[in-house]
Amino acid sequence: MKIVEDALRREVDIYRVRLLIDRADLDLIYDLREMGVEVETMDAVSGIYVELSGKAEEVMDAENKLVEMILNRQKRARSRGVAEV
Repeated sequence: MKIVEDALRREVDIYRVRLLIDRADLDLIYDLREMGVEVETMDAVSGIYVELSGKAEEVMDAENKLVEMILNRQKRARSRGVAEV
């Protein structure tokens, strides 16, 4: 929590965070652009890096939303007995 508080307290012009996601979850990032954050993707051997940048609070909200959407997708897949994506 201290990291979040420090980031919000600092007057940083652009806050960035980079997440590595599975290629199957790439379609989820389109919703994040509507949240006012810049979204860039970089291909990697182990998946796709998604870099979110913008105001600290908006980026943190977008990051949380992305993680939540991925977890919900995995829960739905498990409940239907489908292989995890």
